[in-house]
Amino acid sequence: MRITPKIADRGIHAAIYLVLAMVVVWVGGKAINYAKDFGFYRDFLMPWEVGLLEMQHRSIRMPAFKRDQPMAHMEAIVNLMKMNGMPLPHSNTQHAFVYRLRRFGGESNNILLVFDGRRIVIYGLPGSTCQRLDRFVDGRSDMRGGDFTGRLSRDRSTFIGSWNF
Repeated sequence: MRITPKIADRGIHAAIYLVLAMVVVWVGGKAINYAKDFGFYRDFLMPWEVGLLEMQHRSIRMPAFKRDQPMAHMEAIVNLMKMNGMPLPHSNTQHAFVYRLRRFGGESNNILLVFDGRRIVIYGLPGSTCQRLDRFVDGRSDMRGGDFTGRLSRDRSTFIGSWNF
């Protein structure tokens, strides 16, 4: 079979359009994930920081942190916030301290926020989200230093973030 110039021309154009379409989808996915990460930071993490700081400044006695019962500990903090007339940070799950992050081109992550009395510990972060949060909080991406740090979790697929404030 002989390839005519017309067929070769169409094949080259099809390949160029296919590559351009792939680049557009890739860049669009990156932009969507950036927007989702920023929304998670602005709509979920920042209100938690504000609420926890308000509790500290009001001198509300926090429940003792029990490392082996993070859900019960966070439920007690949520109840304290309710009792003191503080608004709860918005979550997209049934728990005010669990957030489901749905990313473009990947699976959803359930992210658990735990306050241990000194810092916010965030479990289940995707790697790129952890790096972006580091940039949002510290202004630069350095997971080993600053107010926000991160480390690989035991499952080797997600990260654990720690936010000192």
